[in-house]
Amino acid sequence: MYEQKEQLAPNRSRRNLFKILTISLFFIVLFFSLSAVGVETTSSSKFCSTCHEMKPEYYTWKASTHSEVECKNCYIGSGVKDYAKAKANGKMSLLLNNF
Repeated sequence: MYEQKEQLAPNRSRRNLFKILTISLFFIVLFFSLSAVGVETTSSSKFCSTCHEMKPEYYTWKASTHSEVECKNCYIGSGVKDYAKAKANGKMSLLLNNF
C-alpha cells in the first residue's frame, strides 16, 4: 500500500503541472489574440470617430477625396517605434478625454 502512494504522487504532480501549463498557455494565447484584435481595431479610421472630439474631422475626411487613405497612413510613421509611440499617445488621449 505504501508503494502505491509513492507511485501515485509523481503522476498526480505531473498531472497538476500539465493542467497548470495548459491553463497558462490558454491565457497567453487569449491575451495575445485579444491584443492583436485590439491593435487592429484601434488602427481603423472608424475608431478615430468614436471620440466625440474627432467626429467633425472624421465626417469631413469621409466626404473628402482623402477618404480612400486610412488615417493611420498619415498619422503613424513607419516602423515599430513610431507605431508604439502613436499607440501610447492615443491611449493617453483616450484616458485624458474620457476620465
